Amino acid sequence: MKYTEFITKLVSLVVIIGSLASFQVVANGRAEEAARVKAEQKAAAKAEAERKKAEAKAAADKAAAEAAKKYKDGIYEGIGEGFGGNIKVRVTVTDGEITDIDAYEHNDEDDEYFGMAVALLDHMVEINDPGVDVVSEATFSSQGLIEAVGNALEKAVNQ
Repeated sequence: MKYTEFITKLVSLVVIIGSLASFQVVANGRAEEAARVKAEQKAAAKAEAERKKAEAKAAADKAAAEAAKKYKDGIYEGIGEGFGGNIKVRVTVTDGEITDIDAYEHNDEDDEYFGMAVALLDHMVEINDPGVDVVSEATFSSQGLIEAVGNALEKAVNQ
């Protein structure tokens, strides 16, 4: 009988330890479930953000494509002031894009400098925009060409 109290305390201790262990198992299971749910929510939020980003990019790409076709089809003439006087160009627009630029009159321009500047025309066609940098050493001729093409394209937008 002297061991009865010891056995009672030992059994109580085992029951308490078992209860704590069971509680820990349940708590760990709930924590794992909460972590799994949080990870799923985070993945869903990331997927939603990526979807919205893709939609925004698609909308921006569509707007850029529309902006690139801002010019009305036709052949437009423009005039700009070069180093030696007026420079006249003819700009061809097809399907809303610049397809050709011809500098058809530049009588008073120095051939050497104008020859360097005329390379800008191909770049303008390539990027579908007259917004290019001037050619060093042919600044005035370049500015005249840029002005003339811009003048022609104003007509292509306003018609």
